Amino acid sequence: SSGINAEYGGTPCGLCGNNNGDPTDEWLNGKVVMKDVNEFGDSWKVDRYNKCHVTKPWDWDREFADRRPHAERVCGAMFATEQLAECAEGWREYETAINPEPYKTACIADYMRSDFLEGMGVSMSMPCTAAFNYAERCGNRGNMVHLWAEQTGCGSEDEMIEYEKFVNLLGECLT
Repeated sequence: SSGINAEYGGTPCGLCGNNNGDPTDEWLNGKVVMKDVNEFGDSWKVDRYNKCHVTKPWDWDREFADRRPHAERVCGAMFATEQLAECAEGWREYETAINPEPYKTACIADYMRSDFLEGMGVSMSMPCTAAFNYAERCGNRGNMVHLWAEQTGCGSEDEMIEYEKFVNLLGECLT
């Protein structure tokens, strides 16, 4: 991680942003705020000899669309476990509650993009990272989350295998 001294606030430009305290305009190139990180990066390239190729955004959501139902089932079950669900209860009304949706979305995206599904065995490390980050945030707000790893199956490798079996069984029961 790097940082810029506060005395330079608002003066830098380029790939490091402008350090003006407004995160919505960090991808600024001239007067245009780019919406895509690849477009922003490409907009700053210097290519005097026209050798650089434009980066195309990775459409992973379409590429791995067949993985979405399973990812939603796994991540939905993880975030429905007792302690993580309790942390989410009333997140709009209570200061200690945390909105789980960004974490669940990250869980699904990470699970879909993981290559462990095909011949590499069970690895819950990607969805467990999202659950860990959510549990950490919940714990920082004073919520009881000491059993989150056991409840979500993010403990030992044996627990992860058992959890995967549970999620698959849950899917069979729901259909």
